Amino acid sequence: MYFHSRSLLKLGIAAVEVVKFLALSLPDLVPPLLQDLCKKYQFTDNTACELKYSSTVLGPYLAQIVAPMSVSTDDMQLVCAQQLGGFCPVPKAVPIEESKWFTKPKPNNTTAPPNSGKNFQVIHISDTHWDSRYRVSAEGNCTDYSMCCRIDSVNSAGPNTPLRPAARFGDYGCDVPSELMLSMFDYMQPIVKNFLVRHFYRRRRISR
Repeated sequence: MYFHSRSLLKLGIAAVEVVKFLALSLPDLVPPLLQDLCKKYQFTDNTACELKYSSTVLGPYLAQIVAPMSVSTDDMQLVCAQQLGGFCPVPKAVPIEESKWFTKPKPNNTTAPPNSGKNFQVIHISDTHWDSRYRVSAEGNCTDYSMCCRIDSVNSAGPNTPLRPAARFGDYGCDVPSELMLSMFDYMQPIVKNFLVRHFYRRRRISR
């Protein structure tokens, strides 16, 4: 872990700015750049650097995330803290003034509307945790830094062969694969059409 000096912070953010420039102009160069940075500054060992930031694992996702970032926010510092080997400290949380979210203050002495006596059906889907990088047969019980059930997931007791291969429709130690999501929605089709209200709060995981 590096000492968080102001010069290192500037260097880290400057590196993220270079990644942003490439993400907007030559995105295919982002994975090899991140691999080189990882190996040069020893974020982890060289083999892990090659795999983690490769074009089939995290490289393209980081390019997509960094492309719209602005140096005027703390987004670049957060990416630096999470991905650049500790060059940057994690930025402080931005204080939120909730009173500015609403045009009117909360009314006093409110009462619930009268019960209409009618029933209606509501379907509510929340926190599905779809993982777009779930890989069937990948390690479902990983011991490394990564999210399990991905191409880069490894169990130290069996680094070359998955000890618990991820199944087609999911693993208890992983987020949800596309096959499970699709089968769930397919099963719901004859039921959903009869619901009056549908709430779908999507929480998906694309990188970590």
